[in-house]
Amino acid sequence: MALAELLPLLDDPLWHGFVVFVRVAAIASMLPAFGEQSVPARIKLVLALAFMLIVAPAIAPIPLSETLGDMAFLVVTEVLSGLALGIGIRLFVLALQTAGTIAANATSLSQVFGGSGVDPMPAMGYILIVGGLALAVMTGLHV
Repeated sequence: MALAELLPLLDDPLWHGFVVFVRVAAIASMLPAFGEQSVPARIKLVLALAFMLIVAPAIAPIPLSETLGDMAFLVVTEVLSGLALGIGIRLFVLALQTAGTIAANATSLSQVFGGSGVDPMPAMGYILIVGGLALAVMTGLHV
């Protein structure tokens, strides 16, 4: 009997958590380190749940919609916005990798051993990525 009285109280927090989880899971699936194919799906799910637990209290409560169409629209827009944010971050890192490769080729640092060793990315690319990510964190982009 007491459980039946608690269930209506849990509707709004569970809906809020689900909506936040949908966006965070879409972002986590596209992030450069977490979204790789070599990371198992269970690990991605645990990371998305952990990110959701961190992010959900910081977001204003999302009211539970009355109609199924409104709920579906909200979920689809959250997924699309999460994918857009994740793809933007991935493209930012890809641009830094490309710029590092171009800079290394232009300064002949990628051909130190005569081209016999094939590196997936020259050291200059790693420096640009680490510098770009450090700059993003210093400016508060992660918040």
